[in-house]
Amino acid sequence: KIMYKGYIDNNQIEIVCYEEGWILESICKSLSKKLKELNPILIIKITNKPSGREGIIYFHFYYQIAKPVHNSRNIFYVTHIDKYHKALKLIELSKYNGEFFCVSEETASYVNNLLRDGNVYAIKPWSLHLKQIKKEKNRKITFGMFFRIYSDRRKGNFYIEDFIRKIILKNKNNKLIIYGSGFEKILEPIDTKNIKYINKEFKRSEYINYLKKCDYVIYFGKDEGSYSILDSSYLGIKVITINQGFHKDIPFKKGSHLVNKQKEIIEIAQTLTK
Repeated sequence: KIMYKGYIDNNQIEIVCYEEGWILESICKSLSKKLKELNPILIIKITNKPSGREGIIYFHFYYQIAKPVHNSRNIFYVTHIDKYHKALKLIELSKYNGEFFCVSEETASYVNNLLRDGNVYAIKPWSLHLKQIKKEKNRKITFGMFFRIYSDRRKGNFYIEDFIRKIILKNKNNKLIIYGSGFEKILEPIDTKNIKYINKEFKRSEYINYLKKCDYVIYFGKDEGSYSILDSSYLGIKVITINQGFHKDIPFKKGSHLVNKQKEIIEIAQTLTK
């Protein structure tokens, strides 16, 4: 739908991945593959900055740091909009005849109401790493966190610390797998015998292996959603997470919990581990 809206007289596309590594780079590679399947004659280049050539199509990942090119089609990947300045950035980009694709109906509705220009699409996210895989049975309750912590604390740092104190440290039968980065300050002062922390370059096979070890994948962030939650859906792993963004649009294994408040995640985990 995005590709063939209006007349396109150029089959050249640049997918601009401004932040290499982790999930964004995987999304860019997956998009390139899907576009090639759609039309084999497309000339697609993945780059870390736009070339500036006019008259071609640019997919910008993601909107907050995008550098649109005049006299071209600029399509922006939109994730969470939780700050005033992020909404202003969308308004700025719309002046370039910008088009926006969002990974949830909720965000698309917000952007539509903000811009009112009709160039907004909601695209249900696809798993980047998985097809249906049978989950291994675990002997103990293992929780998983698969994300990175940022300085703006949007991932719910306080609740992560609270979860570790109340669920992991108080019950030695519980285990926690953390696959990401930025957890050093949280983990440094505590005994981490039943916590597995993987902080290194993202590897698909390793990521899937650790996901499969989890009974529950949890996510505290209030920022549209987490791809680990989407991948857990594909794997048939139960989740405990915020009812937000594309989490509302995908099915989950029976026994999963979507909540409105971050503290409810801890309360549910306490009930499960009594």
